[in-house]
Amino acid sequence: MTDNESARIKAICEIANIDDIEDLSDGYHTYKELYHQRAILFATIVNQNKGKSWKSWKHSDGKYCFDSNGEWFIVGIDTPEGSYTYHYSKEYWDYFHCKELEYGKEWDGHTEKDVVRLLSLEQKTKGYTKFVPCRFCGSNRRTKWYSKNEITLECKGCGKKISGRTGSEAKINWNRLMGDF
Repeated sequence: MTDNESARIKAICEIANIDDIEDLSDGYHTYKELYHQRAILFATIVNQNKGKSWKSWKHSDGKYCFDSNGEWFIVGIDTPEGSYTYHYSKEYWDYFHCKELEYGKEWDGHTEKDVVRLLSLEQKTKGYTKFVPCRFCGSNRRTKWYSKNEITLECKGCGKKISGRTGSEAKINWNRLMGDF
């Protein structure tokens, strides 16, 4: 942080009558609370994409983040649209369950506007099973949902099986044939 930035933060704290910039609030949340929430949300994304994620105490040039001697680290994720990273203080290190690199990856020039890159990550949805009565024989049938927007309806009683894509039109057609979900 430059001397000018430090002076500006000090002036803001004096005007807001607070001791630390982290305590600055919009009336609902402090910077500290929002920072913590961002850490939790990014840790969730990283932990669900471990193969694409990494963390390091040092930047790609071998220097500690913010020249802090291990007080800060960088964590990143490689998306189809490019990388995205955040810096966090050391207390958040164990929140991120991803590979540790000796040096962080080379910065690709991303900025805060590139946070939308996170939306390009593939959604991982585990299927689930739901039992409902079959319209044909009255026994239960199994419904499995898959991450690729596909569904399979299979009756254990009569053996009838239908597979296809989900969506309102598909659901209407299946309801006519198999009964309501």
